[in-house]
Amino acid sequence: RIQEAHLGPEHLAVAATLTQLGIACRAIGRHPRAVEALERAVRAKESKLGKESPETAVTMEHLAYAYGDIGRFVQKSRLLDLAADVFVKSPVSPDLRARPEPSAAEIS
Repeated sequence: RIQEAHLGPEHLAVAATLTQLGIACRAIGRHPRAVEALERAVRAKESKLGKESPETAVTMEHLAYAYGDIGRFVQKSRLLDLAADVFVKSPVSPDLRARPEPSAAEIS
C-alpha cells in the first residue's frame, strides 16, 4: 500500500508487485486475497499497457487460475481465452507464461 500511495494505483511497478503478491497468495492458499491483488494488477496493466499487451495477458492468466481456485470457472475460461488471443497475435516466451499450479486442495 505504501508503494501504491506513493506511485499511484495504476503504476506498472505497483502492478508488478500486485502480480507477485497474487502469485504468493495462491501458493499459500489465500485465494480470495490472490484474486483481489491480481484483479488490481490486471486493471493497472490494462490502463498502462492496453488489453492487447502480452504482459497484461500473462497477468490475466494468473488471475484466471486464481479464479479457478475459488470456483469461478466461467471467468477463468473467459480470461484464458482473452489471453490466448493476445498470445496468438504477439507470442510470448513460454518461460514468461503463467502456469497452472495445483491448488491446496489438489495437493492434499
